[in-house]
Amino acid sequence: GVADALKNFFRTMKILVKKEKVVKRFSKDEIDSIVIELENYILFKLYDKLYPTKLSKDDIRFYKKCCRLHFIKPNNLITDKNIVNEKLWNISMDYLNEINSKYTPADKIKSISKAFAILQNSITFCSGKKELGVDDTIKPLIYILIKAKPTNIFTIYNYCQLFLNGDLAKKEFGILLTQIYLIMKIIKDMKYNELIGISEQQFGKDEDI
Repeated sequence: GVADALKNFFRTMKILVKKEKVVKRFSKDEIDSIVIELENYILFKLYDKLYPTKLSKDDIRFYKKCCRLHFIKPNNLITDKNIVNEKLWNISMDYLNEINSKYTPADKIKSISKAFAILQNSITFCSGKKELGVDDTIKPLIYILIKAKPTNIFTIYNYCQLFLNGDLAKKEFGILLTQIYLIMKIIKDMKYNELIGISEQQFGKDEDI
């Protein structure tokens, strides 16, 4: 019930902020930004009380699978060699690895956003395409998440899902959360025959935790 209690508190806070005379000179968008920053500050202060310290079974399974598949190369997933730029993709992975140093849902999702943006810009530049579809980006995104080997990706997702500002969840941040979950699920359920040139023995088996 903590997430619901916080959401109710933030709704009340927003109403009270709007009643303050000092904010009358601000536009609606500016007031919304103020409220989001206030929420961010409160969540930052509550982080050690809200964020689980123990890894979930899904976290452990996912991390072990990424470690097991860390040997793969882009050509084991991606048929179009022209879109591969490992130097820029490594920068994307660095942003994904920064997630644990961020303390609020919005800041964690911003790290994901930066990682995805660098990857997508790289693909756009290398491919020459003006617009990218899901088919252009999904496998590169799967690749960088496997190579980043996040230790607690399911906990991060659940934390963001529970405590992300409702307005942000309806916009780009919510779309990013949905996208990262889709990629997590693909990797979690991945079988050896979904990779190119990888045998069942090389792929290994998922462990029961």
